[in-house]
Amino acid sequence: MATATLAAHVDEATAEDIMCRNVVTISPNATLREAVAELSFNRVSGLPVLDDENRCLGIISASDILSFEDDYALGIDGRNQVVGSYFDHDTHQWETVRMACDVEVLSEIAVSEEMSRDLVSVLPTEPIPMVARRMLAQNVHRVLVIDEFQKLRGMISTTDFVKFCLR
Repeated sequence: MATATLAAHVDEATAEDIMCRNVVTISPNATLREAVAELSFNRVSGLPVLDDENRCLGIISASDILSFEDDYALGIDGRNQVVGSYFDHDTHQWETVRMACDVEVLSEIAVSEEMSRDLVSVLPTEPIPMVARRMLAQNVHRVLVIDEFQKLRGMISTTDFVKFCLR
């Protein structure tokens, strides 16, 4: 696709045109252990947290869970700790965290206690250039597509942008 054609294609498209509609979500009452299982099974790094009416309350990410682990590990004695590393896609760096070996603690904590409530979202009708600017300004790799009633309609990741450009 020529550059001019791609630019015209981008200018005409909206968030709804490129969003992923099959988004893996989780309940605010689920535990962090369940969130870890969903993240791992579905090979995603974040889960929108929805109430019973499909309204988006927040998002729980692998980074949120690792931060909880890190905070928890600070409160226990050093003999029960291990050190783990993970690649943070938001900062593009490897991070090191202390992890508590007792994963049972994750079964006691509700997702709602650790989720991020600061949502980066767009309306389904938002033009693609505006979506891209929002993602760059917020330094995020995914944005939620939420309608005027706070209901989740989809999600756009950087991968969705790449797929869109290749169409």
